Amino acid sequence: MGLGTLDVVMLVLSLLASAAVGVYYSVLGRNSTSLEYLLGGRTMKPLPLALSLMVGTVSAITIMGNAGEMYAYGTQMWLMDLGILLALVIIAKFFIPVMYPLELISLYQYVERRFKSKCLRQATAVLQLVGGYLFIGFLLFPPSLALQSMIGLSFFLNIIIIGISCTLYSTFGGVKAVVYADTLQAVVMIVGVLAIVIQGAINMGGVENVMDIAYHGDRLEFFNMSLNPYQRHSFWLCVIYGFFFTLSNNGVNQSQVQRYFSTGSVRNAQWVLYYSAIALVSLRFLINMSGLVMYAHFKDCDPMGKADPTIVLVIYVMQQLTRIPGLAGLFVAAVYAAVLR
Repeated sequence: MGLGTLDVVMLVLSLLASAAVGVYYSVLGRNSTSLEYLLGGRTMKPLPLALSLMVGTVSAITIMGNAGEMYAYGTQMWLMDLGILLALVIIAKFFIPVMYPLELISLYQYVERRFKSKCLRQATAVLQLVGGYLFIGFLLFPPSLALQSMIGLSFFLNIIIIGISCTLYSTFGGVKAVVYADTLQAVVMIVGVLAIVIQGAINMGGVENVMDIAYHGDRLEFFNMSLNPYQRHSFWLCVIYGFFFTLSNNGVNQSQVQRYFSTGSVRNAQWVLYYSAIALVSLRFLINMSGLVMYAHFKDCDPMGKADPTIVLVIYVMQQLTRIPGLAGLFVAAVYAAVLR
């Protein structure tokens, strides 16, 4: 089954809402100074910044990939969340008190001051820009392929729509447009994934039955303490990876650091991280649960065999959620929201 009229309407409305935020702040946002444009005048509230920070961490690959990992390999990767939480606490306690009082606009200013080298500052900025461009390409590729199969738009047209939408609201509206568009996208992501989990659990007779099927299918594994670095997942590999990825992505990434520079005090900046930790772990919980729901549904008939499990979520949505008007559109909107991050 394909997307119905209500599904398409929900998708279009979510995209238009993000674009409208950019238009609003470009016209009425009063970004008269670079401080207003880049940091919102340091007057932004912690909660929307926290949701924006969460959106900057969760991509469409997280939604599709984590669900696929839970489906195919079990819950060991869930323990990445321990490393993520530890890293966010360290950033809040040790990074923020050092960087925030310096009244920086960009993280690269800190590099120049710390090492007294403008050349090093420029080199760092160039390297992060190159890395960012490559990473964006990596983030766009798999979800664009999935969306091509779901909504019929060509692969390149998906990328063009996403790129233009992001460019418009971030360029014209400044950081306020980015943060409030991210806040909207966070709500869409949470509601979209929550709809999959709730409807999937209902279809399978409840959460208890889903967990029972996962248990008997050897999908519930949390404390594999093996030190073998060649296995797919273990406690140590997941926690260490979650820790260092988050320390890099949230601690020394300009696009993330800029968000907590945009609030009014060190304490507020720390609360941005604490709130984002709660939001991030909650969303990741729902994403991981969606993988277990899919396993419960497909346990006797694996649609992928040995193929990439990332695409299983798309198959599940198209088979199960298109029966209920609006739910599949909500999922597609959630994937687009994660790509627009």
